Parts: sequence; C-alpha cells; structure tokens
Amino acid sequence: MSFPEVEDVLALSKRTEAARYSEDAPSDNVPVIVAAKRLLLPRIEEVQPAHALIAIELLAERAIELPSGTKPLDMHWPVEYVRQLSLSGVSVVMLAMDEADGLVAVIAEAGDIRTYRTNKGTPSFRQRLTAWSERYPYRYGLIDRKEGNNEFYNTMAEFNIPMPQSDKVLVIAQPVLAQIPYNLVMVENNLAGSSKAIAVTPSLTWFVAAQQGPRRPDTRRMAWISVPSEPEQFKTLDMVHQRLLPIFQKYEFQVDNSRRIPADMQGSRLAVVTAHGQLTNDRQYIHRIADDEDLVESPTALANALRDVELVILFVCSGGRVDEHPHANTTVSLPKLLLDRGCRTVIASPWPMASEIPGNWLERFMECWMAGSTALDASFEANKHVMKRLGPEPQYCLAMTVYGNALLRV
Repeated sequence: MSFPEVEDVLALSKRTEAARYSEDAPSDNVPVIVAAKRLLLPRIEEVQPAHALIAIELLAERAIELPSGTKPLDMHWPVEYVRQLSLSGVSVVMLAMDEADGLVAVIAEAGDIRTYRTNKGTPSFRQRLTAWSERYPYRYGLIDRKEGNNEFYNTMAEFNIPMPQSDKVLVIAQPVLAQIPYNLVMVENNLAGSSKAIAVTPSLTWFVAAQQGPRRPDTRRMAWISVPSEPEQFKTLDMVHQRLLPIFQKYEFQVDNSRRIPADMQGSRLAVVTAHGQLTNDRQYIHRIADDEDLVESPTALANALRDVELVILFVCSGGRVDEHPHANTTVSLPKLLLDRGCRTVIASPWPMASEIPGNWLERFMECWMAGSTALDASFEANKHVMKRLGPEPQYCLAMTVYGNALLRV
C-alpha cells in the first residue's frame, strides 16, 4: 500500500476552497479526511508524531466558525504550540482513527511528544464505540448509587485510551471520538477525572484563535431558570432555583425567571442556564430545552440567545452530550452550537444530571473563578466539591465537563 506524505495531505488541505458557512466544511473536506486517515495508518517506519498531529488536526472538528485572521495550518506551529503548552503544565492529547479504524493518539507532555496506538482486536475500536453509544453516556446519569460504580469501570474498560501523567489535560478528538466522556477514561484502574482536570476543545486551530481573541467589554453575569414566582407545586426546577438563588445574589447575577428564553444574554461575560434537556426518542441527539410546565424550545434557539457569551454553564440534562453526525465528519451537540456562535467556553454534563449537583457545583466554581482560576481548574475544584458533598459516585462528581477554551479566566 502507498502512504501519502504529510506535505501532500497538507497541500491538499490548502487547495480545498474554504467553505462559506462553517456547517459546509465537513462535506467540502472529504478528500482531505480520506488522505489524513491514510496518513495515520501503521507502517514499518512509524509516522512521526509531528506528522500524526497534523493528520489529527485535519480530522478534528471543522464545522465551527473561526474568527478572521486565524492562523493557517502549516508543518511547524502546531507541534511547537503543543510542546510549549505542555511545558506550561497543560498536556495535550490528540485522538483520531486511521483508515482501518485503529485508534491513534499523539500526546504532548512536559515538552515530549509521542505517538501511541491501541492494540488491534476484534471487534474493532469503532465497533466497540458504536455498541457503547447505543446506551451511553445517557445511561450513566440513571445509575443509582446503590448499584455501585462497576458499570462505569466495566464499560469504559472497553477503550484503551492513553492519558498523560500530568494533572491538566486538553483533549482534541476526531468527531467520532468526541462523544467519549474523557472524565471517565480509565487510568491505572481509576477514572481520569477523579485526579485530572480534563477539557475538550474542537481543534488546535480553534483553541489558538480563542486564546488570542480580545476580551469582550460586557462583564454582566446572567442566569436563566424558568420558574413561577409563586409555584402551586414545588417541582424540580423550583428546588434547584432555591439552592442557586443565594449564589446568584452573592455574585450579583441578573436572574431571569421568565417562561421564555431571555433576549438580553448575548455578549455577556457569564451565563448560567438551568432547564430540562430532552433527547430524541432513540435517546441520542439533544432535541429540546424545556421547563417544568409547557416551555419547549430547540437547542438552536438557546444557542442563538447565548451568542458571544464568553462562558456558558449549562445545568441542563445531557446539555454536554456530543453525538457524531450520521453523514459527516462533525458533531451534533449544544456545546458545538454555542462555540460556533462565538462563545469561548461551555461547561455542561454529557448525561442526565441529578438536581443536587447545580447548587453544590456552582458554589465552589464561583469561589475559584472569581479568585482568578481558569475554567479548567475551577470546574475541577467544583467537581471535587460535589464529591465531598454528594459522594464519589461518577454520575455526580464527574458530570460537569469543560468544552472550548479551558484556560479562560474571569
């Protein structure tokens, strides 16, 4: 078999005309996707880490709007950027599947960059992932604490995903792999998120642009939770609201309790949204945003209302769920919709979340965030706080996941 050279794959990418709309990018880049997968195939002389990194970057999420002036991909800056990032204490894990459905990882840690491959087996990695996705991550949010944690360990043991030893990790994954909850990846018989602060970002190109973009002047902190002022019955969102209200007051949030998505959240510094998230009938793809009464809105409507908010926190069941698009190399998710509309960072749960989580989590997050911590560190500390308050069960303490610019600060 003949293998493409990295220079040829990169040149093919540059010859591909940029899509006018971000959603068209995956279909326009099909030849590049094929070539990048072939570049990752195993060979007698293993593909160099720098070359594998380029291939994975070309396979990463491309259907998100990039700001003008974004640094074009070349042979040099990606490998140097991840090296410097890893030297600063944030390791980088880049993941994709080659043309034979084998998992390839490039890990940058403490300035060292290496390529890893999972052991071949039957069924293939993709087959195992497809079987897993029929029930998960949705099922994780339904596990009763009396059932123990074996289901988390047994199901995630299906994936031999390498992780660095460092305690801060940025993951960039091909869309088909973005559906994996990386807080639950197995590391030495433990779940990675219990000891590592982990975030997922669409692509290295997007992350660099997000890091370099100017801060927006609007410093408002906004919150929306649809509850009546005098409820006849005390329902789920009413209980969550009562627990969140003192935190909102302490940190001077502008709180909207109306029975509609607010129209004034765009461009704010921070927005907290609390609502019910509903999936399609086959329990895939977030489908609707709802309250305890008759409010029903689309995820797109919510994303439009949150356009250009720097940090969005979603206390929405399955609000952080990521699904592979059935016909293209991209994802379907609320975090993607938000990042495509100019948001910098999104924190949400990939599975249905218990009503006890929001109050406990936000209490500690805001303490750390206002003290100057990054979104990555503040979320990790908030997850640990949930563990202390609610127990070590992963469905509680590893639910909230960071997407986008994990190094954003207040």
